[in-house]
Amino acid sequence: MQIPQTQTVALVSELGGKVQFDDNYPVPVPGQNEVLAKVLYTGVCQSDLHTKNGTAAGADGNPITNIKRPHVGGHEGVGRIVALGPGCGPDLNVGGLVGIRFASRICRRCEFCLAGTEQYCIKSTNHLHHEDGSFQMYIALDADYLTILPDDIDPKVIGPVLCAGVTAYKAVLNANIRAGNWLVVVGAGGGLGHLAGEIVLSSNHKTAS
Repeated sequence: MQIPQTQTVALVSELGGKVQFDDNYPVPVPGQNEVLAKVLYTGVCQSDLHTKNGTAAGADGNPITNIKRPHVGGHEGVGRIVALGPGCGPDLNVGGLVGIRFASRICRRCEFCLAGTEQYCIKSTNHLHHEDGSFQMYIALDADYLTILPDDIDPKVIGPVLCAGVTAYKAVLNANIRAGNWLVVVGAGGGLGHLAGEIVLSSNHKTAS
């Protein structure tokens, strides 16, 4: 496959500004232990809009200011691997489907990564604030932190599952419910809540919304 040197991206030069389409944005070259994926589909999350508008805030309520500019958002994407950088493992192949989610890189060495709570890694980066996300045609991804997708899924609909879906799934897992238990889902009509309800029902549990 011929990989171009430039691509079209949707970006904002300054937070709060208008979205612009740049047709001459460089296509990333996959570095050590990276893959290059061609973006097939992407969703738009409310947090993308908050970041674009300059209104993003952390869990403590303080504004998030360490945002890469120009900003290319997107973290609900699906892509297909088109190139492998040096050092990629034998389980990765050109043509495989991958998810483009919020988290992009972790250190794999801190207490949080070793405990399986890598979302708290103090050296982590993400596609919302630090790295270009899925609002582009090609994206470089950490080969050791990939979301590898099965070939039989519909890539047109899986994007939001990589954000709201995995968030709801982890919450259901942490609830540690047993067969026949009831689980109360607060706000079941929203993006997270309705997915949590579907996950619970698919596991033969009962839900009260």
